[in-house]
Amino acid sequence: MGTASSILGRRAENFAEKTRQAVWKAAKELNYQPNATARALATSRTGHIGFILSDSIAGGWLNAHFARYLAGVEHACRRRGYGLNVSLYNLSNLDTFVFPARVGQRSVDGVILTGQVETEVIEQFREFKIPTISLGQDVEIANLIPSISCDDVSGEVEAIRHAVRLGHRNILKLYPPSRRGIDVSRQVIEQIQKDPETTRCRIELIEPAFGHCDYSAGQPLLEHWLAQPTERRATLVMGSDQTMTTFLKSLQQHGMSCPADVSVISNCESLLCEMSRPSVTSVDYNMEDMGELAVDLLIDHLDLDKPLTPDMSRNDYPCRLIVRDSCDRPGMQSYHG
Repeated sequence: MGTASSILGRRAENFAEKTRQAVWKAAKELNYQPNATARALATSRTGHIGFILSDSIAGGWLNAHFARYLAGVEHACRRRGYGLNVSLYNLSNLDTFVFPARVGQRSVDGVILTGQVETEVIEQFREFKIPTISLGQDVEIANLIPSISCDDVSGEVEAIRHAVRLGHRNILKLYPPSRRGIDVSRQVIEQIQKDPETTRCRIELIEPAFGHCDYSAGQPLLEHWLAQPTERRATLVMGSDQTMTTFLKSLQQHGMSCPADVSVISNCESLLCEMSRPSVTSVDYNMEDMGELAVDLLIDHLDLDKPLTPDMSRNDYPCRLIVRDSCDRPGMQSYHG
């Protein structure tokens, strides 16, 4: 009993790896959950996980897309007996999030980051010696921390295949100007060109006018589309849920409709896609489950002394296409705005 208590209490360094693995296996089978109060007293830890979103994300935690991550993270924290501190961050306020002035000590035991995660942010948490994991692959330097994300390349390729089967050959795709956004777009183009079904498809890539693929990108994207000669305009436009929402609104203000004049597909699913008129075809992945996995990896490290290393990343969550009203054969009047 003393051996198990020592290992589960994070005093495992004096025991053989075989012994530690056996104790962890038994704890998992028995659904062992440490008492939060006893754990805090014994380890001087807080019993809280921090979940923070880059303040560059439009809408913050009201963003319907990132709120899906939050739902999974919150559920897993309750299941594992941890509190959850949620916040926005930028480089100027990370230290006050971790060490609030009124508390006088560290506020969280581990951190989950999401949004656009800069190298400086990761390095700062390393200085704090706080275990960190990322939801999404917007980390500007790979192999620093584990990341959990979807196979968004395959998701976008499947969306384009769907459009091509409907008759679309000329596609306008908005992409985020981050290293990850550029890399995903490059891989999508490579796969499209190699596939006999899609090789004749022409994809124009365009960066957002204001640097973000959010609500602000919809109107400039429409203006770019309208500026093209009618016979050369893309019959399908792809972008984020926020961009597609404002694109549709601006399109209707110009007396045009979707999909009669142009089809749209969102490369991420949220309630915006379902509630828009027309409802928007989108690429979906289980963000709630990804949030839960991030918490489980972090708490397994904190409570069971399991590793938390970049090679534990899982960036292959499968995507699925949700087919709705916004994508039809070119020129089909299936929706009257």
